[in-house]
Amino acid sequence: MTQKKVIDPHREAFREKADQLLQQIGLLEISRELKVIAFKNAIDSAKKTLVTEAGPIEKELKGLKARLKKISSAERKRKSFDSICLAFGKIIFRKRTALKTLKGITWDKVKELLQEKELTKFLRIKCEVNKDALRDSKMTEEQLADLGVKKVPSRPFGYELDNDKIAGTTDQPAT
Repeated sequence: MTQKKVIDPHREAFREKADQLLQQIGLLEISRELKVIAFKNAIDSAKKTLVTEAGPIEKELKGLKARLKKISSAERKRKSFDSICLAFGKIIFRKRTALKTLKGITWDKVKELLQEKELTKFLRIKCEVNKDALRDSKMTEEQLADLGVKKVPSRPFGYELDNDKIAGTTDQPAT
């Protein structure tokens, strides 16, 4: 004895509407991606134009800055000054101390030496909560609550598009 398949009209209406929405979403995503590609190409083209047109200006700026530094350094050697105000700006020789590694030493080696000598006050240590470890731990709800957290199960909404089928449709999405 075969059973008749009962068709739920509400379920069928849902399936039809959801499928229409997925098709519209897919078509819009394809349209958006084509626009993104067009904009990226336009940006690349604009960058090339900028390099071509601004390149000579950048080269001239670099030369002028080098000349200003050269004459300012020479003047500073002749007459000591930290800064000098001019009509179009100010020349400043800032006092600062830079650190450089000794010949043959890398910053990684410096870090090792600081750790070996237990000079940790000269090391930066990034500290953050490992949420994955907490989530996957065997801690009880009470233990987690003592730490100010709780586990919250979720089932986030998602969808998957069949882009091959969507690309084969000629319908345009409703706007």
